[in-house]
Amino acid sequence: MNKRVSFTSRSISKKLSRKIVLLTLLVFLLAMIAVAVVSLVTIHRESVGNARGALRSTSLDIEALLVNVEANCRSTSRTIAYLASAGGDVSRITEEIVLSDKTISGCAMAFEPFRGSDSGKEYSMVASYVSGDESTAHTVRPGGADYDYLIMDWYQIPKLLGKAYWSEPYFDVITSQVVTSYSTPIYDSNNELLGIMKADMALSWLTDMISALQPYPTSYNLLIGRNGSYISHIQRDKILNETIFAEPIAEGNEKTLEHARQIMSQQEGILPFILKGKAYYYIFEKIKNGWTAVIVCPQNEVYAGARMINITLWIVAILGMILMYIGCKKIISKSTMPLTEFTNAALTMAKGNFNATIPDIDSEDELRYMHDSLSYLQTSINAYIKELRKSLISNEKFENELNIASSIQRNMLPNEFPKRDDFDLFAALFPAKEVGGDLYDFYVKDDHLYFAIGDVSGKGVPAALFMAITRSAYRFISGMGMNMEQVERNINNAFTEGNDSGMFVTMFIGCLDLKTLELEYCNAGHNPIVVISPSGEADFLHAKANLAAGLIGGFQYQGETMKLEKGSRLLLYTDGISEAENRQKELFGEDRLLAYAAGTPVSTSAKDFTDGLLDAVHTFTAGNEQNDDITVLTIRV
Repeated sequence: MNKRVSFTSRSISKKLSRKIVLLTLLVFLLAMIAVAVVSLVTIHRESVGNARGALRSTSLDIEALLVNVEANCRSTSRTIAYLASAGGDVSRITEEIVLSDKTISGCAMAFEPFRGSDSGKEYSMVASYVSGDESTAHTVRPGGADYDYLIMDWYQIPKLLGKAYWSEPYFDVITSQVVTSYSTPIYDSNNELLGIMKADMALSWLTDMISALQPYPTSYNLLIGRNGSYISHIQRDKILNETIFAEPIAEGNEKTLEHARQIMSQQEGILPFILKGKAYYYIFEKIKNGWTAVIVCPQNEVYAGARMINITLWIVAILGMILMYIGCKKIISKSTMPLTEFTNAALTMAKGNFNATIPDIDSEDELRYMHDSLSYLQTSINAYIKELRKSLISNEKFENELNIASSIQRNMLPNEFPKRDDFDLFAALFPAKEVGGDLYDFYVKDDHLYFAIGDVSGKGVPAALFMAITRSAYRFISGMGMNMEQVERNINNAFTEGNDSGMFVTMFIGCLDLKTLELEYCNAGHNPIVVISPSGEADFLHAKANLAAGLIGGFQYQGETMKLEKGSRLLLYTDGISEAENRQKELFGEDRLLAYAAGTPVSTSAKDFTDGLLDAVHTFTAGNEQNDDITVLTIRV
């Protein structure tokens, strides 16, 4: 009577469930410890993000006003240049500009000495403006000692730079307002400077716009000029009379002074600020003309909602941990149930019951592939056993059945090698007896080449059966998308369950990204593989030491990665190569193996490379009886 293998407390499902419990408790405790930090970070990010969004919107509105003024000047600059070159009166143009755009409080054309309509004078300027709510433009012609515009910034700087310029705010005696001017040079047809055209924007437009922005009850806003002076401030007496550096210098606060420098030098950002012992956040952003818009937010208002967020996070954390544990437990139990059944069936067959029930699978995924593989394995082994029993009648029949078993074993391994441009692969296996315990496998999935080589302890039918189970387990587990160390851990854990015979298998498994040539691998007690560089240099890959699969359950295998060069070759082999003996009891050895690898041209195909190595081993043994299985797998990229 066949007994079902029971995993009891060692099953994957129960192990994962226990780990989930511990992980849930750990996360729960960490969540409780970190909840205050999380709430502060969340409030800071959201609050500052809202303030930055409001600041950005206001900055864009200010830039829109500036761009509108610039556009008006550009659209009329050619007309101004034409009239000025012809000695015409440009007042019609300046008046039209101030009447058509409410944001422009004044517009003027200031000529170079002895140019313009009054070409005989050193000063010739036409300035138009609108006062208050009037709908009529006033035009004046200032100049001379009372209004020497030739030395003013709005005139001198664009003249020297040869391009348009936004001036710092100043008191305009013509309109009796604090304004900022957009000045642009005007040239005649000979590209000689006629003068400077300017459009004035009253500072009240900008201060009203920036003052309307208030994301917090006591927050306020600043508009800072290019030299650091306040253009807009909650304290009106500081406007144009004080800079952002004044208070930090007066307090002797170097850190706050450095933050002020950062506000003036950086494009945008968020900085903590200490003024008169109170903590603020300065949220700032540069405007198109080089000014800086700033929101000053008291830090205690930014974090005002922290307590409510803390309570919410505590509740969410507790409920989340409970739901995560329940959900993970159900998902893990459901997901691992077929794997448990497959493992039971495989181990039952490994103990001699080849009629074990294999669970039915409805899904079209790796579990279906595992089902088909085990079904094929079961059918093949039962067919083999049936033939083996018949072969007991005579030695001849016995030999025939061993040949059948050998054929079945060979047919279980891939014997059709892909012909592709991105890699060249070939493998060969020669058991020491009719059946053996060596194995190799490979397949391509999602532009990744999965490959493996292994050597089962022992020889004969038990080793062949263990080899078949190993190959099927590798196919199934690697196809689930795990990395190589996880694949090896799962294979090891499956084999250590109920492994009364103490059999084990050394393995080298790998996954090669065919696009990047990134190789991920894990060595489970197998012979070191040989890596041949594109220049023909050969050396052993010094992989981390791991135990063979099936020895100790729960062993933590360590995987590794490396980058291959195009034209490199990998040589995987079992100890039937390196430990092949000649009649003098000498081993073929690793030195001869490296010598063959380095001495073979890098352009040699994988098949010719493999055949050449096997010929070299056979020549060395000189007809001596093969005492171990021989397997070779060669990959050239």
